[in-house]
Amino acid sequence: MDAKSLDTFILCVAPRKKQWVSLLNCSDLSTGESCDLTTYFNNPHCYYLARVQAFIPDQESNWTSSKLFYPILDTILGPPVVDCTGCGNCLLLQLRPPPSRGHRRQLEFFFSDYIVNVSRTRDKAQFVIRASSGKNLINYLEPGVEYCITVLPVTNLNKAVVPSGPHCAYTSPAPVYTVPVFVAALCALFLLVALFSAALIYRGQLGVLDKLQPRTLALCM
Repeated sequence: MDAKSLDTFILCVAPRKKQWVSLLNCSDLSTGESCDLTTYFNNPHCYYLARVQAFIPDQESNWTSSKLFYPILDTILGPPVVDCTGCGNCLLLQLRPPPSRGHRRQLEFFFSDYIVNVSRTRDKAQFVIRASSGKNLINYLEPGVEYCITVLPVTNLNKAVVPSGPHCAYTSPAPVYTVPVFVAALCALFLLVALFSAALIYRGQLGVLDKLQPRTLALCM
């Protein structure tokens, strides 16, 4: 049958069987159109079935059903949102769940713990830490060096999680201690003054000798 329109229904199979629910936004679709069912899976503990039927004005097809879909286990969880900035000899991470159209509480449950891989760009030296949602500090890093991190959510139920892409940032430059620099400059200035004074005194002594030398010669004669 050359279908002109499609109707879509979903059914929550568990915890108890209910009636098929017509999806208004997914009804009367033209051939080739798609429909996003995300917002309809509002009970994460349900096993869902979806079915679709094609029809023309005087004829309709048999229903075609999907496989069972369990939101908690079958949803592919997108990458977390990561903000990374340098803070001296550390990195400040801000981790939070990805944007969502509803189901915010469930996302916060899945995106509460993370594995963070930290790599130094210069030589690819790496280490791994555990982190949680919110602000996290990675301490004892080399100042003024670029580090890149990737973040993977840790879940006990759903293993279909997508890690974040690499996020790179420089730790802040090493602090400049002004007191030692000032003392060194002062010592250098004092040394120059001493050398200049010594040179003046030496030249003055030579001048006195030059004046005394002719008179001494005259007396001898």
